[in-house]
Amino acid sequence: MKFWDNKKPGRSWLNPFSKLQWKPPTCRATLMLSLLSATLLSATPSFTQNSMRKIRVTPNATASKIGTAINWETDYATARKKSRDSGRPILWYVPRLADTFMDRKREVDWYMRAGAWSYPEVIASANQNYIPLMAVPGKAQANNFDLKAFKFIEPGFVVIEPDETVSLRIDRVTTINPRWITGLLKPASDLPAKAPAVKKAQDFLFAFAYDQVLEVKSDAIEVQCCQAMALFRLGRHSESLEKFKQIGDAFPNHPLGWKAAAEAQRIGPFVRGFETFADIPKKALRAGVDSKGSAAPEGTYTEGQLWQRGVKFLLSMQNERGGFIDSDYDFGGTDGLPNVHVAVTAICGMALVEAREREELREWVPEIDKCLAKAIKFVADDANLNPRDTDEIFWARLYRLRLFNRLASTDPDMLEQIDQSVAGLESIQSKEGNWYHEYRNPFVTASALWALHESKQLGAKVNASNVQAGVAALKACRYRDGGYTYGSKLTTMDINKRAAGENGKSSSAGRMPLCEGALMIWDQAAQDDLNRSLKSAFERHDAMAKALKYDDHTSSFNYGGFFFWYCMRSRTEAITQLEDDQARKAFAKQQHAIIMGLPEIDGCFVDSHEIGRSYGTAMALLCFADCEKAQRRNAP
Repeated sequence: MKFWDNKKPGRSWLNPFSKLQWKPPTCRATLMLSLLSATLLSATPSFTQNSMRKIRVTPNATASKIGTAINWETDYATARKKSRDSGRPILWYVPRLADTFMDRKREVDWYMRAGAWSYPEVIASANQNYIPLMAVPGKAQANNFDLKAFKFIEPGFVVIEPDETVSLRIDRVTTINPRWITGLLKPASDLPAKAPAVKKAQDFLFAFAYDQVLEVKSDAIEVQCCQAMALFRLGRHSESLEKFKQIGDAFPNHPLGWKAAAEAQRIGPFVRGFETFADIPKKALRAGVDSKGSAAPEGTYTEGQLWQRGVKFLLSMQNERGGFIDSDYDFGGTDGLPNVHVAVTAICGMALVEAREREELREWVPEIDKCLAKAIKFVADDANLNPRDTDEIFWARLYRLRLFNRLASTDPDMLEQIDQSVAGLESIQSKEGNWYHEYRNPFVTASALWALHESKQLGAKVNASNVQAGVAALKACRYRDGGYTYGSKLTTMDINKRAAGENGKSSSAGRMPLCEGALMIWDQAAQDDLNRSLKSAFERHDAMAKALKYDDHTSSFNYGGFFFWYCMRSRTEAITQLEDDQARKAFAKQQHAIIMGLPEIDGCFVDSHEIGRSYGTAMALLCFADCEKAQRRNAP
């Protein structure tokens, strides 16, 4: 089946912001920032500087009120005294820790304020049943309640009884669901009954009946918010954002109006994918009590249900132009976001290709094909790239190629596009042989070698000298015991004569299968090397998992939350390359068990707020597909 037929070269970019200099937020600067934000997040990218500058959104006057309907105390001592005097427990929202590793402290805080702390039931419960506290823990409180880095990953909250015992502790919140959050708190006693139209709209929303949500006739703000959400989930993002803006303008003194204003600026949790209005199993309502944070308790979902939930989510996150743009990973600067969006869209496309073959999704194939066709056009259009950005362009070119490779089996005309994409990937290789993502390093070089090998097997034109240079650069980063350097600064020292040691092996365990596998498929390493790297990765999995849900690198072996699914995906793909049938199936079974313990309460996946839930969900589905391939290989 042919999904894509647009082979015209992409048009050149326009650059109206090329002369814009960053200044303190004057009216003009605020206007330009708003325009730039809208451009990056919903329209064709329109600036091309290669810069590390991070340009982030400032909430407008209405959006800045999110979360303020709750009567927060700001000092623990005051909240403690009121708790003793009233007998009510403290509901302590911890937006961040004093020693946090989080990069996006503000953005993560906005998600909670515009999500959990904007629900009318939660507002009423917090003000009636608790002493609400919003504060960064001091040293004494951090010690008393274990509110420390790695022990408590923001955002989250704790309920502290008047005797200072902790009765509830919820952190690692990367999925917000009103029925989950309200179920964790004491119910308010004075909430008015919902109007029939409000109940109808909300029930339709939770049942994924988005067209029916739009048919509800009511001017109630609750209904209007449901309809803005339904428009978004139907892929009508521009209409949705405009409706959110209208709600914010019409209800500037209502908590849901504040939420709508935040969503209109794309700083709310719903449009970013972190807030879900979907029915979740009763077992998932115990998340945080029977599991960590918003992770679903063990056994909540079968793999088939995770495919259904994951694909449903992906279908609801694609915008009109075909892109999945919920990621705001800007470590390399805001100018790299267009390339990140192309890469994430390609990864989602790869997952959708796999989804087409699933028996439990057979009835969804027409909808999947429509979504996939739009994603392919988005990825293929050079106008969606920022070629002058050197920090993230690698990922856009890499995953574009990998998507095209995956389509080759269904579209015989893809070889021409694969050849062009191979040339594009080869063109950004450094003269030392490495590839570059913010810096030269072995794992991006290994990723390029995997993609080129895959293309060559399909008959594409791969330059042997580029492969040889990449292999040499990768081998120069390898310690003799199989560990790998973090960066790729080449020296005259023969690094192969040195051992990485335990710290070195732990710090590279997540990437070892990727790197060893890249050497193996190009006949520069043995099956035993790949087997050892996989064994090491599983033995040291906790070193990588410790960084899960952080929006930055941690002090733990240079891992960041956004490394997690990248390493999981490369590990799973490496497993498929093992020739030993028993070892391959054993590793696949072990990997599958780990993944089955990672879904969120709604059946989706995430590793950090920055890279996004579309990315995490697509990567997890690709891992499931590879685990199945590993198990079925050599089967009669």
